[in-house]
Amino acid sequence: MILKKNELKNVVRFLVAITLIIHYSPVFSQCKIVGTIKAENNQAVQFANIFIMPENSQEIIAFCSSDENGNYELATNKIGKFNLTFSALSFKKLIVPVEIKVEDKRILENIILASQPLELKEVVVSRDRAVIMKKDTVVFNASSFLQGNEQVVEDLLRKLPGLSVSKDGVITVGNQEVEKVMIEGDDFFEKGYKMLTKNMPVSPVNKIELLSHYSNNKLLKGIEKTDKVALNIKLKDKAKQQWFGNLSLGYGLDNDVNNRYNIQSNLMNFSKKNKFYFFSNLNNTGDKYDGYIENLIHQFNTDDEANMGDKQSAYSFLSLNGYTPNLDSKRVNLNDSKILSLNDIYVLSPKIKIKFIGLLNSEKNDFYRNIYKIF
Repeated sequence: MILKKNELKNVVRFLVAITLIIHYSPVFSQCKIVGTIKAENNQAVQFANIFIMPENSQEIIAFCSSDENGNYELATNKIGKFNLTFSALSFKKLIVPVEIKVEDKRILENIILASQPLELKEVVVSRDRAVIMKKDTVVFNASSFLQGNEQVVEDLLRKLPGLSVSKDGVITVGNQEVEKVMIEGDDFFEKGYKMLTKNMPVSPVNKIELLSHYSNNKLLKGIEKTDKVALNIKLKDKAKQQWFGNLSLGYGLDNDVNNRYNIQSNLMNFSKKNKFYFFSNLNNTGDKYDGYIENLIHQFNTDDEANMGDKQSAYSFLSLNGYTPNLDSKRVNLNDSKILSLNDIYVLSPKIKIKFIGLLNSEKNDFYRNIYKIF
């Protein structure tokens, strides 16, 4: 491409003009807003917060904090009208309007903040003690011992200091077995408390009371010399006067023998006037629940002025006892067990209560042994 002489002059003039415009046009790079923040007593305000926001906008385009001497430095590449906000603990917030022009490189803003005493609302910090001693009663706060893996009351009792729970559910304090496990002061099963502790959900429990020198007769409390111990379960308020419980279902297929099943349910309601506890279990997996109800079938309490109707027994129609090898009972107990327990306590007056215990148990066992002798 060949340019004529006049055209070449025009191109050169155009390039020179562009160069001059670029060279002499003012370019805005950055402006720094600096200063010192002090209190009314001329003391430096440390760690104050400084924000810059466009006028009529809440968008923060830059921020910083004052140092130990109250000095601050805030940089921005924006121009226009802005609000500079200063805030610090125990001081009134201050908003200062500022205008940043193209030619501004540094703006000085020394600030004095007015004091404003910080008013704190009353805060009450309370914490339930894990263990409380009350004469002959030790109160355990259940939430202090729960770890999240507990399902039934027995799991919680195992974690309480001073209490021991055996594999079959016997609860002891030291060497002394507990006399009974009550709910809100009422006893369902006496020595048959395993029915309760092994099946009642732990979630409604608020506190566990350990009662030393316990007497079944309230009139003899403090007079009768006794080493008996008992437990009393205190429920959460939301668990009272409402039905709650749990349900467990299990079913398995077996090609060689009958299919296995295990169905267990608990349903309960504890109010001031009436208390109900319903339990059922149906299984052929070898689980033996007869140990839970042994104390309900055969009462063996000693004479006690506070009890009526004890020393009564329910007899089985047929009982067969055979030798079983010393193995895990689930491996050799080929059973078909059905248990249903209905238990009620009716409060007629503060001094009169009627307790009903209904129990239905059907147990079918099948065991065989083959012996081979080869010579």
